[in-house]
Amino acid sequence: YTNVVGTLNVLDYAVNKGIKRIINLSTFVYGNPKYMPIDEDHPVNPHSPYNKSKIISEKLCEYYSKDNSLDIVTLRPFNMYGPKQKSSFISIAIQKMFRHETVKLSKQGTRRDFLYIDDFLDLIAKILNDFPQGYNVYNVGCGQSFSLEKIIELLETITNIKINTEYDSSIRLNDIIEMRADIDKVKKQFNWEPKTSIQEGLTLTIDDYSKNNSRFQKN
Repeated sequence: YTNVVGTLNVLDYAVNKGIKRIINLSTFVYGNPKYMPIDEDHPVNPHSPYNKSKIISEKLCEYYSKDNSLDIVTLRPFNMYGPKQKSSFISIAIQKMFRHETVKLSKQGTRRDFLYIDDFLDLIAKILNDFPQGYNVYNVGCGQSFSLEKIIELLETITNIKINTEYDSSIRLNDIIEMRADIDKVKKQFNWEPKTSIQEGLTLTIDDYSKNNSRFQKN
């Protein structure tokens, strides 16, 4: 309801108030990839109700852009992470690590394209300074994929804390093994590229968490 009706409300408001530029935040909508890295021309095949609702919101933006001469940028972030986040794999892993709880992993070898939040905000600023005309779609990621096992290994190295892990037996058959974004289009359009390495981003995220949870501060 939020993704579909909320987007429609924003679009109607923009038309009524004469607002001509909108950034629409979508999500990963490609389903199990047919090739890697995944560019914007890859067929969409949303694998959950949430992802399907995001496709509907994208279509609404596309139609409103064409019918009302709106400049709309749709961004498809892959996996963002950073301080204050609560529901991503990385944020959950950090919370469980400090609580000495078991971290559940998807299927062995599952890989994700992780983008640190500051790099994403840098992109937003660049878009606002050089907004393209018409309706445009861009994948957003770091352009690399890291296994969940590698993320755990890096967290252990940064904190010197041993993390207990187990694979989640409830994983569904259509869960995606790898997501890796082709970010050439967004890099060329906005002269942008991610600057934060995965180790640096994880360190910043851990430091923020331990700072705001004093009983978990690192030695």
